[in-house]
Amino acid sequence: MKKLDGINIGIQDVRKRKTRSILTGIAIAVGCMLLVAMQGMGDTINKTASSFIESFGDMSQVMVLPQKYDKNNNFALQFQEQSNNGMQLLPYTQNVQLNPKEKSNEKKITDDTLKSLSKIEGVKNVVAYEASRASEVKIDGVKKDGESVVVLGYDSNYKYTDQVKVIAGKDLTGNQNGVLVKKEYLEQMGVKDFNSVIGKKITLILSMPSIDGITMPSKKIEKTIEGVYENKNSYYPGSIMGLESMTNEMQAYYTGKNVKDVTPNYSMVTLNTTAKKYINPIMNDINNNLGYTTFNLGEVVGLASIFTSFVGGVLDIGAIIVIIVASVGLINTMTMTIQEKKKWIGIMRSIGAKKGNIVTIFLAQAVFIGIIGGIVGCILAVIGIWLVNIYLSSSGKDFHIILTWANLWLGFIVTVVVSTIAGIIPARKAAKLNVIEIINEE
Repeated sequence: MKKLDGINIGIQDVRKRKTRSILTGIAIAVGCMLLVAMQGMGDTINKTASSFIESFGDMSQVMVLPQKYDKNNNFALQFQEQSNNGMQLLPYTQNVQLNPKEKSNEKKITDDTLKSLSKIEGVKNVVAYEASRASEVKIDGVKKDGESVVVLGYDSNYKYTDQVKVIAGKDLTGNQNGVLVKKEYLEQMGVKDFNSVIGKKITLILSMPSIDGITMPSKKIEKTIEGVYENKNSYYPGSIMGLESMTNEMQAYYTGKNVKDVTPNYSMVTLNTTAKKYINPIMNDINNNLGYTTFNLGEVVGLASIFTSFVGGVLDIGAIIVIIVASVGLINTMTMTIQEKKKWIGIMRSIGAKKGNIVTIFLAQAVFIGIIGGIVGCILAVIGIWLVNIYLSSSGKDFHIILTWANLWLGFIVTVVVSTIAGIIPARKAAKLNVIEIINEE
């Protein structure tokens, strides 16, 4: 008997027992459907988490913080935890030394630091800013005053920044009195026509809390609005941007120093790299040679991918268990078929059929049921996820499950393989039946 003949006999036998075959196929199809759906869910969770983290900034950037490097203190973990809790960790503020005996982890970033950073291989350009805060903001012609706001001052000697997009007016041109204001901040002040504030005077009011009944006089810093911007990345801090001369003046007020005595102390430095392959060498160089803490969003993506991969793995295992349970049903179905066809098996063996021919016949049945179950399961998964996505869209949810050809192929292949393995046991059992005993029994 040829193998093709054995396969045809097996498939014809499945068709004769329609009810039993359909019920077994449905169980396998449900397992396949769940496996495909769980893979889609896992991939969607992974992609959503990665996209969310990537929205915080460019993955090819390295951030340098004014903090001593400590290999036991992972800033990426802090960033992820704070982001999950809805808190903003940037602009970075070094830890406050509560006890004079405590060792401070602060490490100032100076102009010399910027020069050293710019010379590292793989660094395309350097963006550095100082962060300060204004208690109140007034704009000529705008009735509503602005609330407390983070103000950023950039070093004019280095590339300004590509993290924001100017939507009205113009970019900073080196004018020490010019500033950019964030779109959302102006909207909070009731400004709808952004062009209407271009060229207007903006007053930053600085104040300090009273101590023991002593109140420090407030300070006003007047600037001119040159442009309005919006963030390209969701984490980007601050609502008013200017040059470092502005933040130096603000720091002089808060520290009680003369402006001339204020030295640069940058809150964060962003390094744009020429290629992603330089990220780890740059970070290692800065950590070990310059002694600063560094941070790259790729670290957070890596941490998130560990969690999402675990979740996806758990979902896949659950679906595979369902397929295995369904395969047990397949074993039972084929065992019943073998019991019913003992006489037929005996006759086939007596007229010259080999054990391999018997294995081929019954294994073909298992594979055929697995293939049909896999195809039906994939179709059900596509339809089910399509319906779920329609429901999510109609409910206003900004989320939809992604399903790829890889998910479908993997689900189908796993289903067929498990069904084949399940079919080997009863097929070999059928081939080992004693021909003489079968004929005597029948």
